[in-house]
Amino acid sequence: MLIAAFMLVNISVAFSQPDPPSLRCISVENNGNVTLTWITPADTGAVFGGYHLYYSSALSGPYSAADSIFNYNTTTTTVNNVNANNTTLYFYIKTREGCCSNYSVSSDTLRTIRMIVTPLSNERVRLTWNRIHTPALPTTSINSVISKEISSGNFTVFRNTADTTTLDTNYFCNRFINYKVTVADLSGCQSVSSVDGEIFRDTKGPSQTLIDTVSIDPVTGNVQISWLPDSSLDTQGYVIYQFNGISYDSIGAVNGINTLSFVNTLTNSANTPETYTVAAFDSCKNLGPLAVNHTTIWLKAEVKKCEATAELEWTNYSNMAGGIQRYEIWFRDAGGAWSLEALVPSNIFSYVKNLTVPGAIYDVLIRAVGNLGHTSSSNLIIINADILQQPQFIYIRSASVTNNGVEVICHVDPAGDVQAYLLYSSKSPNGNYSLTGTLNYTPSSNIVFSDPFAEADEGPVYYKVTAYDSCGKEFVTSNIAATVYLTADEGGDLISNLNWTPYLGWQFPARSYEIFRVLDGIIQGSASTVVGGDTVTFSEDLSDIQAEAEIICYVVLAHEDSLNLYGFSDSAYSNIACVPLPAYSFVPNAFTPGGLNPIFKPVVLYENPEQYVFRVFNRWGQVVYETNLPSDGWNGAHNGTESPSGIYGWQLIFRGINRKEYNKSGTVTLIR
Repeated sequence: MLIAAFMLVNISVAFSQPDPPSLRCISVENNGNVTLTWITPADTGAVFGGYHLYYSSALSGPYSAADSIFNYNTTTTTVNNVNANNTTLYFYIKTREGCCSNYSVSSDTLRTIRMIVTPLSNERVRLTWNRIHTPALPTTSINSVISKEISSGNFTVFRNTADTTTLDTNYFCNRFINYKVTVADLSGCQSVSSVDGEIFRDTKGPSQTLIDTVSIDPVTGNVQISWLPDSSLDTQGYVIYQFNGISYDSIGAVNGINTLSFVNTLTNSANTPETYTVAAFDSCKNLGPLAVNHTTIWLKAEVKKCEATAELEWTNYSNMAGGIQRYEIWFRDAGGAWSLEALVPSNIFSYVKNLTVPGAIYDVLIRAVGNLGHTSSSNLIIINADILQQPQFIYIRSASVTNNGVEVICHVDPAGDVQAYLLYSSKSPNGNYSLTGTLNYTPSSNIVFSDPFAEADEGPVYYKVTAYDSCGKEFVTSNIAATVYLTADEGGDLISNLNWTPYLGWQFPARSYEIFRVLDGIIQGSASTVVGGDTVTFSEDLSDIQAEAEIICYVVLAHEDSLNLYGFSDSAYSNIACVPLPAYSFVPNAFTPGGLNPIFKPVVLYENPEQYVFRVFNRWGQVVYETNLPSDGWNGAHNGTESPSGIYGWQLIFRGINRKEYNKSGTVTLIR
C-alpha cells in the first residue's frame, strides 16, 4: 500500500505541466539577429530541462526551433542568422522538465518590430512599424519612442507617439538618415525595431531667420547685428546683408548654427540709418528667405544757441520682436559716467535738452527698449554746449562829469558772449531809462562811455549798463550809478554856499569829497577843502579872493571808501557850479589929511576898472575931487589948496564884474 501510494505521488508530480517564461521584449540587432528577454517561470522544484525557442515568418507558422537554453536563471538570448532586418519574425518560448518530454504551453508570441521608411519627397518621409503583440501586453508601454541617426552611430530621439506611423522632415543637402523605434516594458527591458532609412536631398533652404536687434556700439561705432538660432537642423551658417538703397549687398557670413552675431566695422551709421537683414544657409548652400530687416537708430542734434537747448531727433527702430516700449535718452559728460536723462514713449522721436553750462561737452545716445526686453543703441553723438555765455558781471566803476558831458567807466567780464554794451540814463533812479550810448564788444575788461548830452548841471544823472547778445536780447544789468550834482549860490556878505548830492553806485558810501575852485575854467591844483563822505554842504568866505572873473566856480571830487569787491577804489567829479561875484564897496565916513587916514577913497571889490567914477562935493555942490582910478583917493585939497574941515558929499559910480552898475552916494567928514 505504501509503495503504491508513493508511486501515485511521483507519477502526479512527474506529469504536471511547467509554466512558460514571460516573454517581454524582442529586439532586432544591427546585423539582423534577434534578442529576446523574458522573466523566468516560478521554480516548481522539478528538474529543469531547458527553455526552447521557436520562430516563424508568419504568426500561424510553421515554427522552427531557434535555440535551447539549459540554465534556468538565463533571461535573455540572441538568436543568430535570422535576418530580421528584412522581414518580420515571430518568437515564443516553452519550458521543458528534465526527466521527460514534459513541455509547458507556449509563451506569448512576440513579433519583431520592423521599421519601414517610405519617401514622400526629397525632404519628407513616412515611418511605419508594427507592435510586438496585439493586443499590447499589459506591461508594454503604449508609446513608441522614435530615434534617427543624423550623425553616424548616434541616434537622437525626436518623437514619442502612441501611433505606429509618423512623418518626419529633414533639410540636408545629401544625407542618409536611419530610423528605429524603441518600446519599453515595465520589467526594464526594451524592444527595438529594425533600422531603416532614406536619403534626404535638400532643395529648400533653411527657415527664415529672426533678427534679434541691430545696435551701434557706443565705444567703437561699429554696428552689431544679432539674431536667433535658425530652427533648421541643417543650417550651417548665416549671410549678412546691408541695404544699399536699391537692393541688398552681402557684407559677410558666419559659420555655425549657433554663431548669432556679426559686427560691421565698415559702417557709416554715424551719418545715416543703415538697414540690415540675415539669411541662413544649409549644407547644400541653399539660402533661406531674408529675415525681416532691422534699421539702426540714427541720432542727430542741433544746438540752439539763443534758446540754450540741444534739439535731439532720431529715426524710429522698426520690426523689433514684440514692439518698442520706450526710448531712453542717455547723457554723460565727456569721459564721465552715463546717466539716464529721460524716458519717452515709443511714438516720440525727439527731445529737447536744456543746456546750462556754456562750453560743456556731452556724449549722447538713444536706446530703444522693447516690450520683450530687447534693446538697441543709436550712434553716439557729441554735443558742444555752444550757448550764450552771460558775463558774470557788469560794474559801473564811476560816473564822472567832464567838460564834455559825463564819462562812465565800466568793469566788465570779457568772457561773456556779448555783441555790444548799452548805456541807459535817467533823471530819476526809478524813472524811465533811455538809451544813451552803445559800444561794440571788445575783449577788454574796461569800457568807457561818454554821454555828451547828460545835462549833469541840471541834476544828478542815473546810469545803468546792459549787455546785448547775438540773439537780440539784453541781459545782465549793472549796478546803478549817479553823478554828483553840485549847486552853488551867493549867501550874502561875500559867502558862497555849496550843496551836492552824494555819489551813488559804489559798494560803500563815499569816503570823502574834495572841493576844488575852478578859476577861469581851470580846476586848481589842490583841493581847497576836504570833507567827510557824510557831508554834502560847504560854505566859503570870498572876501579874500582876488578874482579877475565875474564868477567863482567849484567842482566836487568824490572818493570811494575802500577797495571794492573788484579791487578798485575810484573817484568821480561833479558838475561845475559857479557863484556870481557881487560888487562890494565900503566908503569911510571920516578922514584926516596928514593923520592916520590921510586919503579918502572907497574900498571896492570885484569892480570893473574900466567903469569907475568917484566924486567929492563941497556943501555948495561943487566937485572938489574926481577920479576914474579905483586906486586913487582925495587928500583933502582942491586946486592945490587944503579944503576946510567939514562935511562933504560923495558919489561912487562903478560897474561890477557881474556887469551890474552901482551908483552910491553919501557924506564924509574932513577933520583937520
